[in-house]
Amino acid sequence: MTTNLPQNISTPTLLRLPSYLDVIHRAKNAGKTRLSSAEIGKELGYGSVQVRKDLASVSNAGKPRTGFDIYKLEDDIRDTLGFNEEKNAVLLGVGHLGRALMNYEGFRENGLHILAGFDVKPTHDSTLKDKVLTLNELEAFVAENVIDLAIICTPASEADRAAETIVNAGIKAIWNFAPTTLHVPDEIVVQNENIAESLGVLWYNMINKKHD
Repeated sequence: MTTNLPQNISTPTLLRLPSYLDVIHRAKNAGKTRLSSAEIGKELGYGSVQVRKDLASVSNAGKPRTGFDIYKLEDDIRDTLGFNEEKNAVLLGVGHLGRALMNYEGFRENGLHILAGFDVKPTHDSTLKDKVLTLNELEAFVAENVIDLAIICTPASEADRAAETIVNAGIKAIWNFAPTTLHVPDEIVVQNENIAESLGVLWYNMINKKHD
């Protein structure tokens, strides 16, 4: 992991870091090795001061007048986000969304490997082959494998039960895609992805854009 960096990075900064990685990726493809905060900000619609503040919180790759060494900056951002570490996950709820996440190749680029999915009934998706097991096999699977987190893609009505199963299996982190608030012990780390919330923000901005 990157050392000697502040540990109190704000959530808004963390949420912006993947966008910086996207700019770096395009710059590398264009043959560039350095970028200024102004160039990065122009790409993303951020002010250069915001860019410098964000990136200084995770990296010392920036130099006055010469900008950022994008290779070092990329590595520091990936370290901060944990993308350079291999992590194993299980997924509960292998419906349409669950199958899509299990088949998504982009996770591997960021160190995440979904080893298996669990559901009350088997899937007929041939791309998943034998990677989908029944829920009552979860604890034994976790006992036999190093599992860093669980992903919940169940209906909202089943999410708390899935979370309880996850906690009982000894998993300490949950990435929740179910449209509900989970009730778990305080020591469990939960990241919620509320699609309805994002859609609501999109609709609101679309409506207000029309009124400008």
